[in-house]
This record gives sequence, C-alpha cells and structure tokens, in this order.
Amino acid sequence: MRSLTLTIFLSMVQIAYAQNDTTASRLQWGGLATVRSMQTMNEGDLTNFYATVTHAHIDLSYRAKPWLTFNASGYGLMHLGLDGIIRIDPTTLNGPIYEGNLWNPFWLDGRTAFELAVLNAEFKSGKHKLIVGRHLFSSPIINPEPWPFPDASEGIFYHYGELENLNIEAAWINRFATRFDAQFRNIGDSFGRGGNGFRVDGGPSRYLGNVESNYIAMLGVDWQVNQYWHLAVWNQYVDNVMNNVLLETKVELGNQWSANALFIQQFKINDGGNVNPNLTYLPDDRASYLGLRLEKSLRKNVFQFNYSRFFDQGRLQLTRDWGLEPFYTFQRRTRLEGLRDAHSIMFKWQRFVKSDKGVYRYVSSISRNWLPFPGDYTKSKYRLPSHSHLDLSMKYTSTSFLKGLSAELYMAYRFLAEDIGEEDRYLINRANIFHTDFILSYTF
Repeated sequence: MRSLTLTIFLSMVQIAYAQNDTTASRLQWGGLATVRSMQTMNEGDLTNFYATVTHAHIDLSYRAKPWLTFNASGYGLMHLGLDGIIRIDPTTLNGPIYEGNLWNPFWLDGRTAFELAVLNAEFKSGKHKLIVGRHLFSSPIINPEPWPFPDASEGIFYHYGELENLNIEAAWINRFATRFDAQFRNIGDSFGRGGNGFRVDGGPSRYLGNVESNYIAMLGVDWQVNQYWHLAVWNQYVDNVMNNVLLETKVELGNQWSANALFIQQFKINDGGNVNPNLTYLPDDRASYLGLRLEKSLRKNVFQFNYSRFFDQGRLQLTRDWGLEPFYTFQRRTRLEGLRDAHSIMFKWQRFVKSDKGVYRYVSSISRNWLPFPGDYTKSKYRLPSHSHLDLSMKYTSTSFLKGLSAELYMAYRFLAEDIGEEDRYLINRANIFHTDFILSYTF
C-alpha cells in the first residue's frame, strides 16, 4: 500500500515539474525540509535518550475548476541512527517517550518511511466548502501536531463561514493515521499507537488493537457574538467509545486584556471501547475539566496566566494519538491527559520581533502541577508525579538571505515536586529531566 501511495505522489510531483503555461496558474506547490535533533537527559544512572532525523514534505494543489481543487501532501522521514532510541533503561525497563515521536521503532522499520497524508478533492460553492478524502483536520481535540508525520484524518469534512461572524465545521472520519506509524487504519485501531499507560487496576493498558469503533463524528461552531465576546462549541462523538463536549468563551476586557474559560465534559459510550474492562479504552463513566486564562498584550509581548482543574469524576482521556491536547496549562513535552483530581497553573510569555533580515520569536513558560500520587492508577494513567516545568524556545526565520530558512532551539527542565521514595519508574522521562530539541528547517 505504501508503494502505491508513493507512486501516486511521485507522479503528481512529476506533473508539477512538467507544467505548461496553462496549468501553471492552476497548480501551486511548496514544502518544508527539516533536520531535527532531540535528547532527554535523566537523573543519575537512569538512561539518557536521543534521536536525529531528517524529514520533508511536499504540498500540491491543483485547481481543476473554480469550484473544484485537488490536494496532495507527501511526507518522507529518514533516521540518522537508532542507538539513542532503541535502548532500554535496565533499572525501570523504560524506553524513550519524546524521541519516539521522531521515529518509533515499534511501528517503523528500515531507515526511511513515507506517508501520503493528504489526498482529497475540495469542492467550493459560495461560503460552503466540502473536502472528501485524506485531510489534515484541525480542531481542539483532533489536530495534525508538528512532528515529522502529521496526525491525518480520512473522511468527509465540511466548512461554512463568514456569515455574521459565524463559522461551522463538521467532520465524519472513518480512518486515521497517527504520527507514530503513518498508516491509515480504522478508528478503533488508531488507539494506542503511542503510549498506552495503565489501567485503573494498575495493570498495563491493553486497548491497542482491541477498541471497537468505526467512526468519529464532529461538529464545531465558532461565533463572534460581538466585538467583546467570542464563543466556540465542539462536540466529538467517537463510535462505541466516548462523547466529548467542549465549550470555550473569550471576553475582551479592554486595554489589551482578555479572559478565557474552557470546559470539557467527557461521557463514556457503551463500555468505552470493549466489553472486557481489561481491554477497553475509557474506564470511567464521565470526566470533566475547567481551564481559565487571563491574557495581556503589551507592545511586542503577550503574557498569559493559565489555570487547569481536572475534577474528581474520572480520568479524562483524550488519546495522544490524535494530536495536541487542548488544556490551558499544556506545555511542550508535557501531557496532562489521563488525570483525575488535579490542579495546574502556568505562566507564559511570548515575544515577536521583526527586523529587515528576519523574525525572532521567543516563548517561555513555567508551571506548577499538583497531581495525584503516580501510584494511584485510578487518577493517573501515565504515572506522572507532581512537578514544575520550565521551558524556553528561541526561533529565527530569515526573510532576506536564504529566505525561508529557520532555526529553533527548545530547552526544558522538569523538577520533581513530591516525595516518590526510590521509585525510579515514576521519575524516568517524567521529572528531574533536561530536554533539548533543535530544529533547522527550510520552507520552499
């Protein structure tokens, strides 16, 4: 199947290069090439992990008619050695977490991998847009996520917008490709391609390949009520597994101040994916989350104060295979999904500076997370201890010499904030770690 999709995509690239004057105005193409190196240094004698990969993607769009466009995007990935990924810590028997997002040796073999993540027909009529096929659908719960391979959806997608500040999104998804394996599978089989965590009884989760689900149905409404008030509502129904309702509002307070609130309510559908409780995905009947945000824009800076509360109803599980989580205290290399009865605060600063030669972006955040004891599996799916997380990202994008070239350095340190005794399995890759990520990219 991968050979067939690669052949189709290379044929489309050949057509792009062979375009004549008639097709030139109808065909658009571009892409991105990247070299990325990441490492995680654990405390003491615990094993360190690292990975370096190079990856690229090419995007093609052909406007056949004013109302019809064909889109395709092909992604290629090559690792530069697996020594830092395939190693296992002898004390905890744990492997890497973050580096597996660059190359997952459990699902990928050889040195290279390819995915035709986008292949669709796009129909437009006035303010209506319908997409049929493979698409990088973006929502608060399902989104592509910026890794070498995107989280990609296959199905039917509808958009209606710009009617009195009202936008409507709908999607019916019957196949999904995660960033870990880059293969389109039915919805049930897409669960568990990344980390599976633990069941509420403490045993390892075994829902990989055992979730019975055929489709995802989503509906989102985005409404600018007036110049001060914005409202967004999303409903995600996952066949035979769960229904997630997301409500977010933003109020402009004046003088560049704004306030946001986000509420998520999760309901289990039937048995949460499987009648066998040892094989199901969702253990609890319901779970809920509240996020609060206060934001201030000041010249070239943006300041945020964020708060998250996971209520004591059940573990809130939004599978990590489908994209970034929507929680307000989310930080890069963190994961709050799978928690119950937890609090988190986070302060974030962003600064954008433009010059004649390029654009500089600085992002830094610091958080404090009060989490359940990692051995309490009824409240902690991934055994994450209470911690503080400090990070800094510095990115430069050239707009003159070598226009399109960008370089980013991300650094993070996570401090353990509770007594876990001698339990190194709660520590490795989770606390008292220093993590770096260097990304060199060229956009063409």
